[in-house]
Amino acid sequence: MEYRWIPGYEGIYDVNKEGDIRRHCKTKKVFIKKKKKKNGEVCVILSKNTVRTFFLIQKIMYLAYPEIIGEPKGKSKYLTFKNGMNTDTRVENIIFDTRANIKKRNSNKKSVIKVKNGEVVKLYKSVLETLTENKIHRSRMIELLKSDGKMTDTQGHSYYYEDLYYDRRYNYGEKRTRVTE
Repeated sequence: MEYRWIPGYEGIYDVNKEGDIRRHCKTKKVFIKKKKKKNGEVCVILSKNTVRTFFLIQKIMYLAYPEIIGEPKGKSKYLTFKNGMNTDTRVENIIFDTRANIKKRNSNKKSVIKVKNGEVVKLYKSVLETLTENKIHRSRMIELLKSDGKMTDTQGHSYYYEDLYYDRRYNYGEKRTRVTE
């Protein structure tokens, strides 16, 4: 796999098209551990001459592969991910976009499934619809949003984000059918 030096850190750090960053020590090459911020962005800390600098992974990818990502056009001046997944750090997934488009792409309403005893009871279009129809207090929404996509109520129902429920149940990527009412 081809690695390129990170500009400003030549001879110390390099990166490949998958977003893997290596530090060159005297005798070996060590992969740098990526950290995930609270908002989901992936970052790394690079150091040079005892000065540590925090970088978002998309910025490093742009510095190393500007010909693939391209230059910002018009109002598209923010580096973001095409598929909206911050953990997918491949160079093909990084683009320049406007703040409005990024907000629109990241604010998609997630559908929620209500499950009881392993059977899907109902599909809701959004978390808010789920809470209002089931008379669940809005503060519980935080539990669903911050957890791993699962919430339970006092009647024994479990609520899952639809995509996460099927991913867990069918091991990612098998064909799935939507429940409609």
